[in-house]
Amino acid sequence: MPKLNLVAVVTVIAYVDGQRQEFVPGSELPELPEHDVKALLEAGAIRDVDADARAEKAAATADRKAGAEFQAARRAQQTEQASIAPPATSDPSKPAA
Repeated sequence: MPKLNLVAVVTVIAYVDGQRQEFVPGSELPELPEHDVKALLEAGAIRDVDADARAEKAAATADRKAGAEFQAARRAQQTEQASIAPPATSDPSKPAA
């Protein structure tokens, strides 16, 4: 398991090297057994800062991609509407041909 960058969200008490230690919220945790990390992550007691950063980056990328797709669809719709619009006349009293 790769080294994780874990931070306590709530006060966490864990045994590290046979010693009971208390980690206050915001404290970086040392390397813990994999089953402890899994249980603490599932409980929301700790968070993986690196995983959070990756998730934020992926969300930002998805937002940019969705924005680009929306703008492309918008331009296509505007082009389609412009191609079927009746020609504008300078004199409103004269009907368009």
